[in-house]
Amino acid sequence: MYSLSAPKISIITAALNAAHTLPSTLDSVLAQDYAHIEHIIIDGKSSNNTLDLIESYRHKYHTKGYELHVFSQKDRGIYDAMNKRLQLASGEIVGFLNADDFFAQNNVASLIAWGFAKPSNAIQIVYADVIYVDKNLKPIRDFRAKPYTKDAFRFGFHPPHPSFYVKKDVYQTYGGFNLKYKIASDYEIMLRFLEKHQLQSLYIQEYFVKMRIGSVSNANFKNIIRANLECFASFKDNNLARFPIFIALKPLSKLKSVRYKQIAKKLLGGAHKITFVASYKDALPSLEYTPFWHTAPKFSNLSNTSYSRTIAQTTFEARKQCA
Repeated sequence: MYSLSAPKISIITAALNAAHTLPSTLDSVLAQDYAHIEHIIIDGKSSNNTLDLIESYRHKYHTKGYELHVFSQKDRGIYDAMNKRLQLASGEIVGFLNADDFFAQNNVASLIAWGFAKPSNAIQIVYADVIYVDKNLKPIRDFRAKPYTKDAFRFGFHPPHPSFYVKKDVYQTYGGFNLKYKIASDYEIMLRFLEKHQLQSLYIQEYFVKMRIGSVSNANFKNIIRANLECFASFKDNNLARFPIFIALKPLSKLKSVRYKQIAKKLLGGAHKITFVASYKDALPSLEYTPFWHTAPKFSNLSNTSYSRTIAQTTFEARKQCA
């Protein structure tokens, strides 16, 4: 159980030859307004100056009072690396921040701690929204979640994993990433925690992370198909074998996204115009709340499963779901 003191949050980052993108990841961690952070970085034996770059930040972490732990070793893939570092995480709360990604706001860690402190339920999982950005960090599209409801995964729902923070004892009880899955192990673990074990979760309607486009599961259309097949297999492996409707729809829906606009044009022979409309205000307003370790917040006006407020609105035709 959590004490009234602020819990430590362990952030795990896997990196391989990520010297070009990692500075924004590290800077976004250092910009957090929360005092109790442990950052674990897993380097997969990079051949460039990634490790030197990380070491150049060590004094900044020390000055900020954050713990920085760096490991460099070969592994059997990203999920194997994540499992190894899960065991070493000393925080009560654990999440993952990829080396291509960075926090969208400087109060993300505070929001996470605040979410787990919500007294009306024993919250075990907190998640939020993410934004996809291009190489110039311009917003491309968003991935908005919603409060979890039973069977939601079957219809295509899942939280964005970069926003997914979990109590460490959940991993100790229900296990880590399943190495059977090469692309969608993050999907499987969210399915296992939320759909199979029905763990108590809290959705916070805020942007937690900005993600550079080009994840492994979205690298090409072949990977999209593979990821969806792995998602389907995860239902069977978790004894949730009812046919998930998203399997029939998600590969087609991907054709509406920015990354696959050209694929769709080729399939349609260029005869159809595919539009993409987005409106986004880059400067998100600051959250108005009082950290629970200063003064306990009032939760009387909040639902048991979600926290929301008015934020900069984004409208997109394409929405990210499974894979």
